[in-house]
Amino acid sequence: MEAVAARVPVTVVTVAGHLDADLLPHFLKHYRGLGVSGFVFALHGAFDRNVVETLASEPDICIFCEFRGLFSEATRIEKITWMLQTLIGQWVIACDVDE
Repeated sequence: MEAVAARVPVTVVTVAGHLDADLLPHFLKHYRGLGVSGFVFALHGAFDRNVVETLASEPDICIFCEFRGLFSEATRIEKITWMLQTLIGQWVIACDVDE
């Protein structure tokens, strides 16, 4: 991963939920340390203010919000697929904040 990140921009695509606020600083530090150049977060209707404030304060983060409630597995896959399609031609890592 480090060799790839040193040569080309890498974007992380993830889904963040209401329990992820405490994990975000470590998550961002870890992936930035690997050379990730940007993040795309999908937030579902149960996200809390701390998650939004943390993400909105970072210049390398793009946020997509879903206000209709919790993601079902199908909706989660649909959102990630849509985001990955918008990043065609770029290196992308799809992961969860709590993994």
